[in-house]
Amino acid sequence: MASVSDFDPALLTWETPDFGWAELSSRKIIWVELNSPARQSIDAWMRVSEDIRRRWDAALPLLIMIDASKGTFFPSSYTQQRLLTLMKVRPELKTHSSLILANNFTSHLIQTMLRVAQRDPKNIGTQVFFTLEAGVVALEKIAQQHTTSQVKS
Repeated sequence: MASVSDFDPALLTWETPDFGWAELSSRKIIWVELNSPARQSIDAWMRVSEDIRRRWDAALPLLIMIDASKGTFFPSSYTQQRLLTLMKVRPELKTHSSLILANNFTSHLIQTMLRVAQRDPKNIGTQVFFTLEAGVVALEKIAQQHTTSQVKS
């Protein structure tokens, strides 16, 4: 399994967004806290994410918690463009993200657009939540399903 020591430490020392690892169902998940829509912040996030995707063990689903509920972050067209490019890096990886947004009108629109965009089943799934707890529960279920399916194999 990939560990934080597998990645270039220079990539892990961003000013923003904050990046780290959290423990969930006896496995590590990637934790990103986005506070700004600034290109510098998005570029830093994408550099680390690309490095992780290149090194990740394909046998394990990549679980990501993205907390964008604080600060001034919003998914701009630049962010969307960078994410589309990122998803072309090892597209075979099963990737599940919980995106935590502030509970407001714009966030509900984002949630609806993501549902429509993800109707075609792919290896990448992002769900929007309005509380951190709900996002953690969703990733916990995915981690448990993967652990259970490994035991059955």
